[in-house]
Amino acid sequence: MFDERVQGKITIISPRRITLEEAYNVFLSVLHVKGFATVEQENTIKIVLMRDAKQESMPTEREGSDAPGSKVVTRLIPLQYVDVGDVVALLTPMISKDGLLTSFPTSNLLIVIDSRSNIDRLMKILAELDQEGTGSTLRIFPLRHASAAEVARMLDSLYQQAGAPQVPGARGRVLPGRARGNVPKFLPDTRTNSLLALAVPDVLNDVEDLIRRLDIPTPENTGKINVYYLENATAEETAKVLSSLSDSSSAARSTVPGQPPGTIKGVITAELEGGVKITADKATNSLIVIASPNDYQTLVEVIKKLDIRRRQVYVEALVMEINLDKGRDLGVEFRGAAETGRSGAVLGGTNFDFQGNLNALLASLATGNPLLFSGTGLIAAGIAGNVVLPDGTEIPAITAVLRAAQSRDNVNVLSSPHLLTLDNKEAEIIIAENIPFITSQSRDSTNLANVINTVERKDVGIILRITPHIHESEFVNLEIYQESSAVKGDTLLALSTVGPTTTKRSAKTSVLVKNGDTVVIGGMMQETFNKLERKIPLLGDIPLLGNLFKFQSVSRKKTNLLLFLTPRVIVNPADMTKITGDQQGRMDRFIEQHKGEIERIFPERAPTEKP
Repeated sequence: MFDERVQGKITIISPRRITLEEAYNVFLSVLHVKGFATVEQENTIKIVLMRDAKQESMPTEREGSDAPGSKVVTRLIPLQYVDVGDVVALLTPMISKDGLLTSFPTSNLLIVIDSRSNIDRLMKILAELDQEGTGSTLRIFPLRHASAAEVARMLDSLYQQAGAPQVPGARGRVLPGRARGNVPKFLPDTRTNSLLALAVPDVLNDVEDLIRRLDIPTPENTGKINVYYLENATAEETAKVLSSLSDSSSAARSTVPGQPPGTIKGVITAELEGGVKITADKATNSLIVIASPNDYQTLVEVIKKLDIRRRQVYVEALVMEINLDKGRDLGVEFRGAAETGRSGAVLGGTNFDFQGNLNALLASLATGNPLLFSGTGLIAAGIAGNVVLPDGTEIPAITAVLRAAQSRDNVNVLSSPHLLTLDNKEAEIIIAENIPFITSQSRDSTNLANVINTVERKDVGIILRITPHIHESEFVNLEIYQESSAVKGDTLLALSTVGPTTTKRSAKTSVLVKNGDTVVIGGMMQETFNKLERKIPLLGDIPLLGNLFKFQSVSRKKTNLLLFLTPRVIVNPADMTKITGDQQGRMDRFIEQHKGEIERIFPERAPTEKP
């Protein structure tokens, strides 16, 4: 049977007579040249196109035979030492145009459909390739000190990234049923702490040398539990930073599937390998780190950069209150006396707003001469006759006290605190009174007259909070909160009922100041105006003359609170010594200037002699 496309005549010229079998082989060769092949099925020979012969039923051979060389057959070729995948890639270009070359990796079997002559040529090539020593060998490396899992991970990463080159001439035998690639494979056995390696012999020799260098006793102080003593940083804060770093590393590692351990790219710069636990010991200011030696060395580099001496900031603060007060008191008060007999006298008069000592005033008026009381705005003068008191003192019978005072205040320094704090640490100073405030009231259910007050105490005075942030450009960023509060004097009587009323002035801001410069924060102003008039009924209403029988007081008060701040950066002990010397010199000058007043207030006592 033949395809209808098989047409034409051929002429064969031979220098000798040929047999029928030889003539048939020549016939097959001519068909092969023309793109045809013969397929034997039982007692029938089919002539089909070469490209269709692969789908026809043809003889399957495992070994060579004496059949004609141009006959198309299927050959099964088992391989012993080389990888069937590598052979397919190598021999595919050598197959005829309409032939087929494939593999069965499980049995390391090569399947070829082609003319017998071409298959014989491929078999000669395979005989040179499939020789003992070109495959991988399994070797077991018992480890004494290193971790088998850690060594396997390290070698996998090393050889998977670099690849393993072909090693011709190496000797070894492939395990049946296993892939025979040249990339080594490593499997740890944690039960025996051994490493199973599958690779070509030359690679195994390199692996053996690496393991010999890695499987050594762990150096001192590189175990899983380590203690690091901090010199400058705080253990609790450092532990929080490092714990968040290890948590971030673990989270990043779990979000990148398909990557072998330790090969995450673009997630974090220095990745920690395994579980890390960090605990702070406050008593010794140290860190207890549970980690692998590699992770611990990574953390030590981070700790050294965190455990540095932090700079300090010395802040000189001045809380100043500028009062623009104007007051005017004007009025006349009368004092009178009359004798009641030899043993007594009656005193009387008006008292609008006189805050002095009446007895001292009367004693001073005993001479009957006008007297000016310094600092009080009072002028006293006696009129009419004198009255003799029981003790023999004579005073004017009628005394007129004229008060004409005018006051003006200006500057009042409320506080001058000096604060020393670390960079990025808040400093606070409170100069205040702890005053009770009634927050709620209730009555006893058994006795309604019994009132139960709930009291909360609050600081009333001056509160100053400063948090400095030092910049590298010699500037200091100050976060400032300043509060000045006071109790209104006219509400002190209400302490037992609703509590006092307080005034509060506060400022919260952030400023940037150069080291050593002064910044002023102000504008917290308060203004009050009071006008008071007291008089004797009827007499005080008389035009013009009524001024002799009344007292008037007018006051206007405007207060401006200013805050002066001067930060000074302290880098080393020499800076601290200089600032301490400056403050000591300032104190010595103050004592020298006020030496007389100090000696008057605190007089030196003469030493007493022992009896």
